[in-house]
Amino acid sequence: MRSETKGLRALFDRVAEAKAVHRRQLGRRMEPALVDSTRAEFLVALEEYVAALTRSGLPIPPSMHRDLTLLRGLCDRARGGYRRGGSAMP
Repeated sequence: MRSETKGLRALFDRVAEAKAVHRRQLGRRMEPALVDSTRAEFLVALEEYVAALTRSGLPIPPSMHRDLTLLRGLCDRARGGYRRGGSAMP
């Protein structure tokens, strides 16, 4: 497997894990700050994966575009913004 493919796979795995963690938190109806934190982590992971796909010239699935739009809106509303390229907000 090429190193670029391995990198994309690692980023995809991070997206899948962040999404799973966020969904578990939503299902538990945890406190809003924890849900906001897992949502922001999911957003950061997804943005990094989409950026890597773009750099590689690969298409971005429509479902990822929808997720990005939704997560950006929710994160902006919950915290007045989010940080790109880093961990979730404090």
